This record gives sequence, C-alpha cells and structure tokens, in this order.
Amino acid sequence: LDVERARANIRQMAQKASAQKVRFRPHFKTHQSATIGEWFATEGVKAITVSSVDMARYFISYGWKDVTIAFPVNLRQISVIESLAQRANLGLLVESVEVARVLGEKIRSDVSIWLKVDVGSHRTGLLHDNSAAFMAVITEVSRHSQLHLRGLLAHAGHTYRSADAPQVITRYMESVTRLEGLRTALQAMNSPELEISVGDTPGCTLSPNLGRVAEIRPGNFVFYDVQQ
Repeated sequence: LDVERARANIRQMAQKASAQKVRFRPHFKTHQSATIGEWFATEGVKAITVSSVDMARYFISYGWKDVTIAFPVNLRQISVIESLAQRANLGLLVESVEVARVLGEKIRSDVSIWLKVDVGSHRTGLLHDNSAAFMAVITEVSRHSQLHLRGLLAHAGHTYRSADAPQVITRYMESVTRLEGLRTALQAMNSPELEISVGDTPGCTLSPNLGRVAEIRPGNFVFYDVQQ
C-alpha cells in the first residue's frame, strides 16, 4: 500500500467537502481498517459509513461514535443493532413501512433513520418518483419517538457504468436533482425537514459541484482501485 498516496486521496476529498460546506461521512467498506480509519480522523472526520452491522461493531469498538450502516436494516440482527445504538449515534436505512414498524417496536435506544432512495442504479431502495411510498414510511417512523428521521440517502452506483467523465458528472447531478425533487414533493405533503446524503466515488471525485447535499459518503477513493 502506498501510504502517502492513500493519505493524499483522503485529504483531497476531505478538503473538497469542507470547501463546499458538505459533511464528509466516508464509507469504510473499502479499507475496513482501524489504522486507515485513523488517517481519516487526522483529516477531521468524525462520522463514518459502513456496510454491515459487523463492520459497525468493529469500528465502534475502535472509538467511532457516529456511524451509518448504509445497507437496509436486517431485522434478524435487531438485538445487535440495539446494543450498538447504546454505544454510538447509529444511522439505519429503511425502505419499507414494515421495517419501520418493527424497529419502532423493538429498538429502545435513539437511532437516526435514513430513507433509501433508488435514483437509477436499481439495486435497493424505493424509486425516487414514488413520493407516496416514502410518505407512508415517514408516517410510520414518526409514530416512534426513538426513531429520528434524518433524510434521504442514495448511492448512485450507476456512475460506475459511465462511458466517460462527463457522463459520470451528468449522472451524479441527475441523482442529486432527483433527490431534491423528491424532498420538495415530500415537503408539499408535510414531511419533516430532510437532509440529502449521496455517496459514489466517481461522482464525488469528478463533479466540481457536489450540489445541495448535506453529506457525501464515497469510499473507494481511498485507493482508487483498478475499477476506478
């Protein structure tokens, strides 16, 4: 591993987010290393993203206190999720009324709730143009005082299938625009105030303007592996 290059990658992305007043919540699934996590902390990072409950447990054990699990909630792990929520500010992804209801019934600690939005990659989440489905989930979340709705979260993974840099930028900005449109539609339906969280390395790297988002969650940029 070229340590200096990796640390330069981290520094560059952190500075880009800071310059645009966007929260930097890097995804740690690429390196999965407590040591590399310290390099992020050196750049002022205090909030992170992980892709599993086990990964959250690992990094929380190394002192990270603000962790979003960027994978739809697995209700079979509800007891572990509860224990982690007692140790850190935990963010969870929800994409159905049923999951929101079970969380409300089973979780006793405060947790942040992010609604998973499909902005074009068609992997997980509710479609960005289905505001009624989102409102149904929001309504269920609002019934439970320990579930704190944070906002709309998306991963524009289809940027990886782009032909060139301009197409990456176009797809990234299209994703941000779709999230903004969904937020506007939900506000018209009297939803609470919602943040926007995005996170793909190609878009966050190549787009000069990150858009009207609260946070970015890129991960692969730490190494810029061969897929990049």
